[in-house]
Amino acid sequence: MGKFNQPNIIEKEIENHPDRTVNKENGVAFNPTAKTDLTLRVLTWLVNEPKFYDNSTENTEIKNLVASIAAEDPEFILQLALYARKEMYLRSAPIFLLVEASAHQTCKPYLKQYTKSIISRVDELTETLALFIQRNGQIGSRGKASIPNSLKEGLADAFHSFNEYQYGKYDQNGIVKLKDVLRLVHPKPKDEKESELFKKIRDRTLATPETWETQISGKGSTKEAWVTILPKMGYMAVLRNLRNFLKVGLDVAPVSAILTNPEQVAKSKQFPYRFLSAYKVLETESEGDAFARQKLMEAVSVALELSTANLPHWKGRTFVSSDNSGSMDSPLTDKSKMTRKEVGNVMAALAYRNSDSAIASVFGTYFKTVPLNPRNTVISNAQTLINTDVDCSTNAYLCMQYLIEHKVNVDRILIFSDMQCYDSQATEGFYSMFSGYRGVSRPPQLSYGNTLAAMLKHYKRTVNPNVYLYSFDLAGYGTLQFPQDEPNVCLISGFSERIFDFIKTYEETGQDLISKIKQVKP
Repeated sequence: MGKFNQPNIIEKEIENHPDRTVNKENGVAFNPTAKTDLTLRVLTWLVNEPKFYDNSTENTEIKNLVASIAAEDPEFILQLALYARKEMYLRSAPIFLLVEASAHQTCKPYLKQYTKSIISRVDELTETLALFIQRNGQIGSRGKASIPNSLKEGLADAFHSFNEYQYGKYDQNGIVKLKDVLRLVHPKPKDEKESELFKKIRDRTLATPETWETQISGKGSTKEAWVTILPKMGYMAVLRNLRNFLKVGLDVAPVSAILTNPEQVAKSKQFPYRFLSAYKVLETESEGDAFARQKLMEAVSVALELSTANLPHWKGRTFVSSDNSGSMDSPLTDKSKMTRKEVGNVMAALAYRNSDSAIASVFGTYFKTVPLNPRNTVISNAQTLINTDVDCSTNAYLCMQYLIEHKVNVDRILIFSDMQCYDSQATEGFYSMFSGYRGVSRPPQLSYGNTLAAMLKHYKRTVNPNVYLYSFDLAGYGTLQFPQDEPNVCLISGFSERIFDFIKTYEETGQDLISKIKQVKP
């Protein structure tokens, strides 16, 4: 073969990679290891909520991954559940992992010690038992299923973690009640006081706690009722009721004081996007005093800044790109108006602020750099990114192409996406007429060059061989945009600002997400 007519070596590397597969859009992608697959899925999993692409088999896929990992590293499943609960602030996904782990003999030696730490709220006791029954059938005299002793002992230990107020708040009339869990796991009281508490749970004679729900339910949504209950409200409850405060004409000064209290912000463990959600509610609210509304909007913006005040700062030059394609417009939940695009751009705006020097950008059918003002708030910069229209395809490779063509030398690249990337130009003529329409069958991608994986290799060979790349998966569909053997690529997942902790650690020690989870102990 002549020296000037050889096939593109990088494209051949991508085409022949043993992990190569296709994603939901038939774009080039890569298979992860079982642990990485489970991790990326779980940390973005809002259980049984719809996604843009069909997720009807998601529960089964996660069960299969748990079964596979249980055979080789059973403790990892509980470590991931604990990490998801404590570090990523998820609730349902950790419970799902806990119940699935209880079905595998290899996991049972670890169940008791992890269960107490995973169960962080009273209603998670009933949630665990309800899911166990849903999975295995009725227990004891009502059916043939039985709770493994290790899980039973772990749940019994968890009963020592809460007080009467907490039990009263979550003693709901669900299919499974607190007294049902108590009856099945038999926690042993530590003293007379706890013995009396357990008796109240069993008899359902717990004192009715004064919460904002009981207060407003009993007295109505009046100014006087909100004034009375405000000092007793949790941070998230305050954040969710800003519209109600405006409607009744509540003095917003004490509300703002709560929202901007650094200690309360830190304890609240709110996802960054929740502040944007509250801000959007206020933006569209027409009732109440306009000046009060403006004050609350300012407080919410400050709260987001405070929530991320302790994030590590990154030295050097950072390139940030966020996916503004059509699939990212899907809402996180049936009840939420927040989209993955909004979540991704809040995270992108945070990343921009966290850097010594940064370029922000978005991609879709097209690619655009987005000039941001470092003196603006995170919410303001996030909205600028969100409002940048690049059409609905997912040509993620364009962000890397920009860096290559302009020889932009950066220390790190951060990409926020659902990772369902492809090259819409590869099927021009047929598919371009239906861009973004999921009912059209897309032929396999024709070019292995127009992929993030290939472009990263080009960038390393022509601009910076030592660049770090952080791939933030915001959907967890089970495929990767980069093979796991690509040096200096860190795969990350989740909606919490804690995901940024990895960047400094990874660049200093090379410790990836799986290694971090493997260090988690109850």
